[in-house]
Amino acid sequence: MKELLQKKSVKIALLLIVLLVVIGIVGINVRSAGPKREYNRHIEAAEKYLTELDYEQAIAEYTLALEIEPNSEEVLDALEQTYLTYAQTFVDAGDYEKAVSILEEGYSLLGEGASVKVELVEMHLDFAMQCAEERAYEKSLNQYDRLLELDGENEEVQIGMENCMEQYISSLLKEEKYDVIKELAQKYQDNEQVMEVLTSCLKAYIDTLMEEEKYDEIRELIALYEGIVPGIDFEEILKEIEAKEEEARLAEEARLAEEARLAEEARLAEEARLAEEARLAEEASTAQASSVTETEANASTQKYSDSEIPYFIRGADHKIFYWLWSDEEKQTYKEMWEQYWGYLTNWPYG
Repeated sequence: MKELLQKKSVKIALLLIVLLVVIGIVGINVRSAGPKREYNRHIEAAEKYLTELDYEQAIAEYTLALEIEPNSEEVLDALEQTYLTYAQTFVDAGDYEKAVSILEEGYSLLGEGASVKVELVEMHLDFAMQCAEERAYEKSLNQYDRLLELDGENEEVQIGMENCMEQYISSLLKEEKYDVIKELAQKYQDNEQVMEVLTSCLKAYIDTLMEEEKYDEIRELIALYEGIVPGIDFEEILKEIEAKEEEARLAEEARLAEEARLAEEARLAEEARLAEEARLAEEASTAQASSVTETEANASTQKYSDSEIPYFIRGADHKIFYWLWSDEEKQTYKEMWEQYWGYLTNWPYG
């Protein structure tokens, strides 16, 4: 009896073990079937949203599926294509900024190996060049900053950034926004290519100011950038300014001395002219006085006026009856003749 009970106990124990094993297997299958159904449901939902061109919802569903199966090539490929397609819709609309934002999100989710990165680099480049063309240089440089992080060895990125920086620095110099340039120099002091561009632009600008003799403005720039911008010998520039200012000072002194000399020569010439005029006026006055005196003297020695001398004497008209004259008349006419003609030669009246 006792042995029979023991055998029954063993059979019951074995049945219990088998039952537990069966329950465990069923439970495992149930648990594994649940996530798979959830995964498929998200995939189906994502594909439905894609047909409706609702890319945001499709990405959300694919992301949930990826959380269930992180290594699913199916989901990774689908997400990559969805991000690229979604970004392209904004590129077609001309909204590069939104397209870049979408690809940045995809790159953050999918990681370094995804082809999204290649497209992201291209998108940043296109956006950077568009901003530069629109003279939105600061926004363009922000794109290049990100590009340096993504693909710093890319030659196209480096050249594009240098061109953008050159245009930006040139515009800032024209607008005399020197503080902004200083901030750029401090920000990119470890970027050799950028600093070479900045130095070149600043040196050319200083050369232009030197030609225009704007020395105070150059001193202002030197005070602002000394110790920040390498490659420019500011001390040598200051010496050159001092030499040019000394040269200008000496030239100005020579000019003023020449003006003074010419003014003195003009003054002396004017004095000489006035003296000559005074001398000539004195001579004229003396001559006039002498003439008046002589005229008066002559007038005082003439016994008869011209109106008193008859025509026959002034015209030497001999057809007159001079034999009818009295002795007194003859003497009078003879004196008139001598006075008028100045001599008695050829006195025709006897």
